[in-house]
Amino acid sequence: MSYDLKDCVSIDPLDIEAEFVRLPSDLAYWSQQYADAYEAWLDAKIDRETLYGQLYEEKLLELESQISQRPKVGRGKGVSDVMLEAAIKRDQEYIFARKKEIKAESEKVRLHGVLEALGAKKDGLVSIGATRRAEMERDPMIRDRSNIDREIHNNRGQAAEDG
Repeated sequence: MSYDLKDCVSIDPLDIEAEFVRLPSDLAYWSQQYADAYEAWLDAKIDRETLYGQLYEEKLLELESQISQRPKVGRGKGVSDVMLEAAIKRDQEYIFARKKEIKAESEKVRLHGVLEALGAKKDGLVSIGATRRAEMERDPMIRDRSNIDREIHNNRGQAAEDG
């Protein structure tokens, strides 16, 4: 089965039955894609947070070393949180980890949108199905055929009970 995004979220008005049949597998496929993207985002977030903790210690020691080597003028100032934060956010490895996290989060958001579109498709198909049923109930040929089918079904049931 093809999982072309456009085909998955659009409705072919000439083949509503096929759309109803296809929808559950599309929902399952895209839900799995979303779950995988969500997991990738959480992994990237954990990696970035772990790196942040590692860099925090490294940058703190580095900045403290730089400050201790400077001549003291007046009161000696230690490493501020702002200095430390700036040093971490300028680190190339941290920038790379943050970009990876942003990309993973972006994919998660994109796939969430696909699931919302599939939900809208489901609602649309239910509405189309209800409209078609209402139209068919007003059609005398279909109504007569439904009455005949119901009568045949009832007669079979009665014959089975008698037999």
